[in-house]
Order: sequence, then structure tokens, then C-alpha cells
Amino acid sequence: MREAAQIAGIQATMISFKSAAALAEEWMRIVLLRTPGMSKRVFMGTFFDLLAENTVPLRPGRSEPRVVKRTEQRFPKMKKARESYPEHRKAA
Repeated sequence: MREAAQIAGIQATMISFKSAAALAEEWMRIVLLRTPGMSKRVFMGTFFDLLAENTVPLRPGRSEPRVVKRTEQRFPKMKKARESYPEHRKAA
């Protein structure tokens, strides 16, 4: 992403990560099928051009915290050994 951004003259943060991941996965398949006569430089240049096309707008001040949201659990937490629960003994 960084190299594609440098070639395109844009910031690397403007390239969509999700699109880049999807494009990289697709190009891995293409690498296996590419024509032997095609140079690596042309091939990678095309890849970087496509990568730089998938941009997102700058969103200053936008930050998402790296946390996990607590959700309400349907069942109580297990606080004793599994074998001590009567339901477990019946199923075995």
C-alpha cells in the first residue's frame, strides 16, 4: 500500500485497506496464471495502479478505540467444574 501510494503521489492512509486485501488475494490467483512473457515491472505496476484507485477520503479526528464491547450473555458463567453440573452427568 505504501509503495502504491508513493507511485500515485497520495498518502498511504488514503488507500482502502479492505480493498487492498481483497485485491491482493485476487492478484495471488492471477500471479499463478500470468503470461510468462509479462515482465514483473509491468505486472506490479498494474497492481499498484489498481491499488491506488481504491481510496477513502481523509477523515481528520476520526479514531476508533481498540476495545471489545461487552455483551449480555444468555447463560451464566461457569464457576465450578463441568462434571459437577447435573446436566453434564445425564448426557454422558
